[in-house]
Amino acid sequence: THETLGTPSYSAPEQLRGEPNTTKSDLYAWGLIFLECLTGSQVISSKSVAEAFDQQLNATPIGLPPALRDHPLGSVLRSVLQKQPEERAANTKLVADQLQNINFLTLVGKIHTSRISGPDSVQDITMLSHLGRSITHQAEKRLLSAVCIQIKADVAEGLEWDDELLDTVQADQIAFCMELAVRYGGFVVGSLLDTITVYFGFPQKKENDARLAGRAALELMGQGKKRSSLLYQQHGLELDIRIGIHSGNAVIKPNTTPKGQVANLAKAVMNHASWNTVLVSQETKRLLEPFLEFEAVGPKRLSQRAEPILTYALKGEYTSEAFTFLRPWSIGRKMVGRDDELKTLVTLWEQVNAGTSAAVCIEGPAGIGKSKLLHEFQDLVSELHGTVKKVRCVPEQQNIALFPFLHLLKEEANLSAADTNQQRVRQLGYYLQRWCPEHE
Repeated sequence: THETLGTPSYSAPEQLRGEPNTTKSDLYAWGLIFLECLTGSQVISSKSVAEAFDQQLNATPIGLPPALRDHPLGSVLRSVLQKQPEERAANTKLVADQLQNINFLTLVGKIHTSRISGPDSVQDITMLSHLGRSITHQAEKRLLSAVCIQIKADVAEGLEWDDELLDTVQADQIAFCMELAVRYGGFVVGSLLDTITVYFGFPQKKENDARLAGRAALELMGQGKKRSSLLYQQHGLELDIRIGIHSGNAVIKPNTTPKGQVANLAKAVMNHASWNTVLVSQETKRLLEPFLEFEAVGPKRLSQRAEPILTYALKGEYTSEAFTFLRPWSIGRKMVGRDDELKTLVTLWEQVNAGTSAAVCIEGPAGIGKSKLLHEFQDLVSELHGTVKKVRCVPEQQNIALFPFLHLLKEEANLSAADTNQQRVRQLGYYLQRWCPEHE
């Protein structure tokens, strides 16, 4: 009868296609309700049944709030909110056990939904249809950073592998890259064959979108090398990745994923990248230059008729980037006009050496010299044979309690994501013994 009874906003995509219900369908609906309870907003929010069907059936993944992207709860919700049933979690007991092991006290602050933020510039875009009528759409222009990722899995010389198994390994690597990009705040536009396209700056814009795109690319490359080494040792497989990044203005229309030159140029840049490198356009390099290190590659012709553009290989983060907003070229310059503040900090440090604890908060508008003052103070403390430990709060981790200190502990104790719980306990024991030798 083609009649529908139920609520499309809480149905699984396969249900809306008329396919049989399974446990996976229930887990998908549970994930939508769980996410709504966390945010207070309906996940599939629509003005009509047709719009709800479209949101459920299109290829756009269910977006998670920024607070959950790097939290263990985010991994659980991603596993149950996959739109393709074959990619969705199926074991309810396993999902329940994962929830049981999550420390929800580490989730702090407000959990905002991933809504499209206010427009940078709103325009009426008028098109003339073939019927002779003018059609006006409300649109906004916004700076986007597009990241294109290509993944290749090859068999080492002299080995034979079943093509189906090779495809499975490549699909697993693509899924891993997509999940990592989402953790950094990226929006996965989609994947075609061996290539993934990710937007930073959509659907929600942030002031550090380009920086997140660059850091995500570096993390993808680093994790790709680790996984490639592991695959080669275990199965004789070699994994290669190349990434292209381009930043530019894009016109965004309501309820549509941006298309156009930004993504096209990112893909063209990727096509000119060598394997296991990150290549960026001059526009992206200009945005990231204060934080990341580049090496000039030279002009590349991105299309047959276009003029060649300058491209750069992304080499890594500046050492100072992880801990300060100070521009790299300002590190060696002399500080001007902050002598009194520096004396105050030195006086407090002398009091600490005498046994009195102290904490200092330095406030002021952007560009007034806070980072330079801290840099000079750190140098003085080091010259006085003091120990400097640096931590930094970053916007993408604002909802994870004590993240800066946990990150410092992982670095100091040499904890790795690949370590087992027993290995982590042992490493922490060695670390604590160095500081408290009297306690075995």
